[in-house]
Amino acid sequence: MREIFVCGMLLMAGIDDMKRNRISNCIVIPAIILSVIYKVYFDGFLYAMRGIKDMTLICLIFLPVFKLRGIGAGDIKLFCMITGFYGFIFGIKVAALTIMFAGVAAVYRVLKYPYLLNRFFELKNYLLYGVCGAGHYFAADKSERAVIIRMAPLTAAAYFLVLL
Repeated sequence: MREIFVCGMLLMAGIDDMKRNRISNCIVIPAIILSVIYKVYFDGFLYAMRGIKDMTLICLIFLPVFKLRGIGAGDIKLFCMITGFYGFIFGIKVAALTIMFAGVAAVYRVLKYPYLLNRFFELKNYLLYGVCGAGHYFAADKSERAVIIRMAPLTAAAYFLVLL
């Protein structure tokens, strides 16, 4: 039962990510709440509290990556949803496999588009001038949309592989 629900949520998140370059909270937040309700109903209140702890731990693990703009908040919420339904170990496996898929996609993008040199210049300027609190290393609003890796479809693929 939970597999069908999680597959549907990942499908909706993937479509939303492909269309709008972001994952809507209207998709992910109800799924996270339903994962807690699922835990209460099938495993009891104690396991639901453990699920909330696991989801919080996933958020804390990926918070530095989010602050460096390496991953989006919607992707972290997807990892939290999967962790809420299946547990911490399963969630970490899906997140690790998703990041590996994103790494392969990033290597492909680097070879296909010549944006890597520009990113190194942005990093150099950030390290020289912006470390003291002025701005971010990578401003997504002024970058080309071609360099964004949409991780929701990669998360769905990783979920299916870990589920097998």
